[in-house]
Amino acid sequence: MTNTNSWSSFRIFLNLSAITLLLTGVVTLLSSPEAPPPESTPQVLGLSINPSPISPVSQQSPTPVPSLDPERCSSRPQLDLSGALDPHLHKLSQYQNRCNSFVTDRLMIFTRMPATLNQATTMAHHMATTLQQFAQYQITPIVIIEPKSDAGLVNFLQFRDGAWDERISTYFQTLSQLGITADQLGIWVPFPEANVPLWDKNNATPQDIGLVIDRFASLLHQSFPQAQVSILLDSITYPNHDPSWSQGEQASLEPYLSTITPGSLTSFGLQGFPWQPHSESFSQRTITDPQYFLNPSLTADAAQTIGVNQVWFNTGTFAAKYTNLPNRTVTTTASERKMILSQIIEQAQVLKSQGFDVQINLFAENKSHTPEATNWSYLDTPTNNQEHFQVFAWFVQELEKNHIGFSLFDQ
Repeated sequence: MTNTNSWSSFRIFLNLSAITLLLTGVVTLLSSPEAPPPESTPQVLGLSINPSPISPVSQQSPTPVPSLDPERCSSRPQLDLSGALDPHLHKLSQYQNRCNSFVTDRLMIFTRMPATLNQATTMAHHMATTLQQFAQYQITPIVIIEPKSDAGLVNFLQFRDGAWDERISTYFQTLSQLGITADQLGIWVPFPEANVPLWDKNNATPQDIGLVIDRFASLLHQSFPQAQVSILLDSITYPNHDPSWSQGEQASLEPYLSTITPGSLTSFGLQGFPWQPHSESFSQRTITDPQYFLNPSLTADAAQTIGVNQVWFNTGTFAAKYTNLPNRTVTTTASERKMILSQIIEQAQVLKSQGFDVQINLFAENKSHTPEATNWSYLDTPTNNQEHFQVFAWFVQELEKNHIGFSLFDQ
């Protein structure tokens, strides 16, 4: 009996010792700074679809939100925008005040084409006021002139054949008569993203579209021979008749450029944005890789085709998408936005290494309450606003550090 009890006690002692050693090892392993992460655990870009769990759309770990002074976006002092009335300048002032520094001296603005000769004159007067204000505050405008008017969409083939010549000529002649100079005009971008199914292209071929843009440039240069004209094409090309936007693919942009007169354009722009389907569209893929949606090879080939050295991206990242559908809203964290922006910079650096002069325009408007239902803003985000703006500040600083130009759209 005594021996049996002793053996039982000894076995209990051994078991307790083993448990103690096991627990000590676990604690040591968890607390050890040298313990490697489990390599079998995938890292994902957490673009979350509420209320569904995070979607594994990337194998790269989100970059941490930068630890920096959110009051500085640049090493340069603020522009003096006191007294500015234009809404774009007012918005830039908000960015400067938030940054407590310079942000940019290039702003993108949008306009449309005049439906009548009288409207051409009226619209020119309004545009002259905007351009004069920009010039007063030393801001260069990037003017996106979309192929639409108060009468509806502009038919590409009619424009190609001269139906709009008198209206466009009158518009620029009036700007010239009002004392606007080529420098004050800034950069004009007609018929933007002409390779997507937004516009009234009917059966226009890519070569027709090149002729349309070339015709616009010629009409502008009649009044302003030194004016800068650019072209902006999307990184994904779609058939003219694709209302579901389901047949897009990456393809050479050379067909859109082959009919443009050499020397009529001063730069080439490529547009691309991240995209995520809502919760009922899982068959459609997520696009978050800038190497795809801002393919530098497409940009370089296009720039070489038209013989320009200046190239630019029109891009952005969203804080929230499908904001009109609360149960399907896609949100992106500040860290995820920062990771995408860092990869956008990498694409710009690829082009810089090839000798191109590169600029990035950041589309940053909150369009949550429009049919687009997407919040591209860094100033106005639903949660963690300071973190999102820190990402914006970091992005501007990185572009300055890498000598990449920066322009902004917000209003």
